[in-house]
Amino acid sequence: METSKKEIMIGKKRIQIFETRFNKDDQEIIEKINKFAEKSFTHTYRRSKMNDEEHMKNIVIGKMAEYAFSQLIKRYLNKDIEPSFENKVDMFDFNINGLKIDIKSSSMKTKRRVYSTTEALSSFNFTVLRDQSLKDIIVQALYPSRENYSIFYFSVWQYVDEVIKE
Repeated sequence: METSKKEIMIGKKRIQIFETRFNKDDQEIIEKINKFAEKSFTHTYRRSKMNDEEHMKNIVIGKMAEYAFSQLIKRYLNKDIEPSFENKVDMFDFNINGLKIDIKSSSMKTKRRVYSTTEALSSFNFTVLRDQSLKDIIVQALYPSRENYSIFYFSVWQYVDEVIKE
């Protein structure tokens, strides 16, 4: 997996963006993620009344975002963490120093338009949904589209009490 860091401006604010890219060397982890999705899609929560194929893709994308985040933590914080591949619904994605962390992934391509990374970071609203348990930190992961989810951009993280919505 390739990782990089750059800075962009959003208005007058300088933001660091961390980019991860899955590549040919990542086939083993991608296969593991796909097998996890096949095993777990029948007993995980479905949003938006998705069909089986779309629901399984959601699980794959989410687990890929978790793995990408774990690689950033390894590279920039020198800490080994791994996403869970247990065949069950998890209450949070990672526990680092006692803080429960949840990764939220979102496509930068919607039905109406394609957003740039800067536009997505400045306008997307990431929320904690009522059907989920509270975590300490929410990490936002953006990916280009549901057709291209080998790249993830990480920038914003927030304590949960800053993003709780009814």
